[in-house]
Amino acid sequence: MAEQPSEKKPSSMLELEKIPFMHWGIISRYNFYTIKNVPVKRWDPLSSAAIELHEFGYTIKLLKQFGHYSYISPIRSERVNQYQSKPDDSAKKGSEFIDFFKATIDAKDYTDSSGQKIGDANSITICDGKTRVDNPFSVQPRIQETSEKAITFVNKFPAMCRVIDAEIKTYIEKGLDENAKIAMGVNLISTPREYGENLEDLSKETLSALFASMIEGIKFVRDEANKKGVQLIPVSPFFNIGSKVGGSVPRLHAQVYIDLVEDGHGSRMENMLKAFDEMKKKGCHLCKSKHESGTRVIAVSDHWTLFTSGSPVRNYHLRLAPREHVERIDDLKAEQIADLSQLLQHTSKALNRLGVEKNRNLIINAKPYGYESFFHVFLDLIPFETIGGAEMADSMRVVRTSPLVVAEEMRKAISEISNSAQ
Repeated sequence: MAEQPSEKKPSSMLELEKIPFMHWGIISRYNFYTIKNVPVKRWDPLSSAAIELHEFGYTIKLLKQFGHYSYISPIRSERVNQYQSKPDDSAKKGSEFIDFFKATIDAKDYTDSSGQKIGDANSITICDGKTRVDNPFSVQPRIQETSEKAITFVNKFPAMCRVIDAEIKTYIEKGLDENAKIAMGVNLISTPREYGENLEDLSKETLSALFASMIEGIKFVRDEANKKGVQLIPVSPFFNIGSKVGGSVPRLHAQVYIDLVEDGHGSRMENMLKAFDEMKKKGCHLCKSKHESGTRVIAVSDHWTLFTSGSPVRNYHLRLAPREHVERIDDLKAEQIADLSQLLQHTSKALNRLGVEKNRNLIINAKPYGYESFFHVFLDLIPFETIGGAEMADSMRVVRTSPLVVAEEMRKAISEISNSAQ
């Protein structure tokens, strides 16, 4: 059951007329000045098509698409890559390094030696732990005190517009072509109070709290979007761990892109939905597969299976799936989240032991809300590496290390780590 919104009164509020254009995804009559900087979701007409349903011998084309699209959001350029100024020992206890999220976490402003603000104490905090706080569509950033191990708040420099004046929305839509729409949605950040830069830097309890806060934040957005009549909601949770994979703030954090345009989904999601739809007839692959007679299985915990992808997109591409058939991330139980957190930490340490690139993406593959599709939630852990040339010509990739070899190396490394922890 969801926690109820907090009754705490705000200690400080940023007036709407003082909010710069697109900060926290807000476009208002006070900050709108040009259509060129409005975030746009643009479909590529050469690689997208209408979604089709096949029922009773008929083909029905929906007014929704799948394929390639881009979020074009100039406000993203205002993010500062804090890795450039981060000392090498920032993760060590007692370091004086102040990351951009610390002001939000501590509910107070910080400045650097030149007097420039580091981050922003004002925030739209969606969840303090699992307790709901500010409405996901609030236009009132404020200094909000929190106390839990992890919090979830609205991204100040998002890829999507969260709130827009109706008159401005109508004006902008008249200037867009048939392949573009205003990129409406909510971008969330979930971050721990405890400082750490990698999965293994945090306590298992803190990492579990981060996942729990993120999931509650997603559910809060879904509930409020449903009240506004938005039902079909693709959700993309992920971690960018390191600057090479898109990170700009060193503190470990999760992001969630929640698309509220209701115009379809990407080709990768379409392929997954179709694959799982076929599985519905013969059984879920993730429930049944032995992953090449167990040769690609790395570890089996109480609730999760860790294995190498048989068709990796990069070297050392790993996957995790709950052993129980779980269709949505918000169906995960507390014990499953705790088990996942510990397994991820052992996995990250094992990759480090093998000398695998520390810049990594962690992608949570989640079924969109409003879709009745068959699905089994799973995660992809993908280390960074440079790829290009013909490898980018299609959705195929070329890797150098066999998944069977990766599994063997990882099994040994995790076994050593588990034994040393006992």
